[in-house]
Amino acid sequence: MAAAARGIFLPVYLVVVLLASSYKRWTKNPQLNAFVRGVAAAATGAIAGAVIVLARRSVPTILICQSCRAVSMEGSRARTDRLGGGCGSSAGHP
Repeated sequence: MAAAARGIFLPVYLVVVLLASSYKRWTKNPQLNAFVRGVAAAATGAIAGAVIVLARRSVPTILICQSCRAVSMEGSRARTDRLGGGCGSSAGHP
């Protein structure tokens, strides 16, 4: 697990640290600024697209889970009623 985290975060960290010294020179470059704005917009669009795809796939799963829970709750109520318990039941109480 630690190796995977290093493999993901270490390269990005090193790029930021190594390029930080020349950052001030690049901030005044209009072409580079336009490129960075475009990359940021593309990344935002890619993330939004992934969210939409994942949301479409998860809605049926959520509905299935809710249906199973409802059926499970009905089954437990039926067992409780057969045993004489349940909400508002006075079975076994004088």
